[in-house]
Amino acid sequence: MAYFQRFICDFNMLISFGLVIFSLILALVLKKPTNVLRFVAMVFGFLGDLTLAFYINMDNSFLWGVAFFIICHIFYFLAYKKEVKNLFNKGFWIGEGITYLFIIGIIISFFKGKIGPGGPEYILLLGISIFYGLIIGTVCSAVTACAYEKRTVLSILNVLGILFFIISDFLIGINFFNIDFQLRNDLIWIFYPIGQFLLILDWNKKGVKNEL
Repeated sequence: MAYFQRFICDFNMLISFGLVIFSLILALVLKKPTNVLRFVAMVFGFLGDLTLAFYINMDNSFLWGVAFFIICHIFYFLAYKKEVKNLFNKGFWIGEGITYLFIIGIIISFFKGKIGPGGPEYILLLGISIFYGLIIGTVCSAVTACAYEKRTVLSILNVLGILFFIISDFLIGINFFNIDFQLRNDLIWIFYPIGQFLLILDWNKKGVKNEL
């Protein structure tokens, strides 16, 4: 059983590395700065995967993993911000609404979870979770703003990507509050790679417009 679980973990890391290669190919073929930013984001996402799966041994692996993913989201934000003319359009505020729903979900999970006697470490964990939620929520707002402005099939797929990413992160986060259920890990590795794939997905070269 332990061997099988390790095999699954290795396979998941191969998927993550494959996404790095895919994002690199897009950056080289499409030759847009935004694709380079997405490639860098995926690299840090891969480092986060390796750290949280303990392929990279270091103290405070959880915090390092969170840090890598925060950097990943920063580069995603920069990529999508670069693609939109008016960031603070209606799409942006739709993304903000999704952000606060995500954070409310985190808080509810914190109080519903079997967190034992509590203590400062749990408050710190909640604070980290909310801060991370704000970061990924900012990316969500940029992606939805871009979709609202462009209204293309591709931009809608990008929105699905960030939503899937948020779902996978939520499924990971609730485990830290001792909430678990059957197939949770399987669902994470369905939503996460599809989310990353859709976030880095692009087929338009510079200057090409394809509105719905």
